[in-house]
Amino acid sequence: MIDLCGNPADARAARSLRRGAGVGPAALLIAGLAACTTAPMPDMAHMQPPAPQVMTNLSAYQIQLGDELDIHFLLNPELNESVLVRPDGMISTAAAQDVPAYGKTPAQLAAVLRDRYKGLLHAPNPVVEVKSIAPTRLYVAGEVNAPGEFLTAGPPLSLVQAVARAGGVKLGSARDYVFIIRREADNKVHYLRTDYLGAITGRNKKADVLLASGDTVYVPRSSVYEVWTYWNEYVLQFVPLSAGIYYGGSLPAIGK
Repeated sequence: MIDLCGNPADARAARSLRRGAGVGPAALLIAGLAACTTAPMPDMAHMQPPAPQVMTNLSAYQIQLGDELDIHFLLNPELNESVLVRPDGMISTAAAQDVPAYGKTPAQLAAVLRDRYKGLLHAPNPVVEVKSIAPTRLYVAGEVNAPGEFLTAGPPLSLVQAVARAGGVKLGSARDYVFIIRREADNKVHYLRTDYLGAITGRNKKADVLLASGDTVYVPRSSVYEVWTYWNEYVLQFVPLSAGIYYGGSLPAIGK
């Protein structure tokens, strides 16, 4: 018995399977190759649950598009307002129009509003509070079971988590070549790729990348599935198998 993965446990399991179920050599070869797709991993039973981590030295929150902000004036409560950060990154209040808010911290935005309200108040002292944070929007398409748009509040999702939200990949997917379509602030589109198969098997630990808001994950079809689809849609639909045509064969020339 040849141990394809260099793992004695895999070899013993394969021999037991063959003795117990009468599996042929071809099936054992396929099973052995399948076992080679995962990288060595520690046994979860021997791992201790992670201790709660205290985050230190965190940077100040930067206001994002779609955030809802509360603006308070302690000495002038009649000017208190709740505003939304518009898609252009601006906010507007009753006394200040088109104030840039995107990318600023609440303290920085309060300083801008302080300057804008100087003509209205003697000593304005606004306080900006983030009332609600806009959810992260991700899109998963292609060979997944439940494609669509997914909203997430909190930390961004990774590639594996986003595909899991979409119900996992289909049988005919190209799992080792998944695309990520990302649109930057200047409206420039970037096409990136990553190895989803390497991420879920542990072979490529860097492949489970964090996604940004607005990213589109596209899982393409495998080349084998593309051939099968072409054959099924463009050949079998017009030339029945009863005509003597078989996959890989050639059609006779017309007139002969």
